[in-house]
Amino acid sequence: MPQASVDLTGPEYSDKASDYLAVCLETGDAEWMQLEGEGNSEASVAFPKQLREWHDWKLNAIWDNAPAQRGEALRECHKSPGLNLRL
Repeated sequence: MPQASVDLTGPEYSDKASDYLAVCLETGDAEWMQLEGEGNSEASVAFPKQLREWHDWKLNAIWDNAPAQRGEALRECHKSPGLNLRL
């Protein structure tokens, strides 16, 4: 039986648009931060801090385990007093 062939090529990683997105599960409201260039640990730290500045409710985060979201910078950010972020 012949096998299907699928072209798995796509744009280069640097050509893709990247954003951080947060959605309120109760209201459906969304907040986002567009990245300039590739995602990195600084952006992964900036987004929860940005959310905290705009909202005072508890934040629950679901990360996709990208390398920028596993770094020491983000682990230290999560320890920040007042961030009130649950992973």
